[in-house]
Amino acid sequence: MGYTIQVGDDVWLREEVWKKICSSAKDSLFVKEMAVTLRGTATLKNKSVSGKECPTNKNPVKPPLTPSKLQVLRVCFSDWLRTKEPERKEREKRENRIGYYISQKFKTL
Repeated sequence: MGYTIQVGDDVWLREEVWKKICSSAKDSLFVKEMAVTLRGTATLKNKSVSGKECPTNKNPVKPPLTPSKLQVLRVCFSDWLRTKEPERKEREKRENRIGYYISQKFKTL
């Protein structure tokens, strides 16, 4: 039986799952895999990043992701980016794309 790792308040992941996510080669893959791990695909299908109406379509507004889970995702992504050692300005630019990556994942569900 593997170990569990705490990645946020009351958020624990199996060590092998965490290692798989951290081995992601791209920012988008890290964010998408982490989102699925935290929320599951069934839950993500019925959520949106912000809970706001999309200006490009008339689909019903979906509730936003839980702020606490989104914060865990943001912190984990930021920590992961630090291990890649980009400069601060570049890291901040990449961190700002988290909502875009999550919305891309929603489109594939």
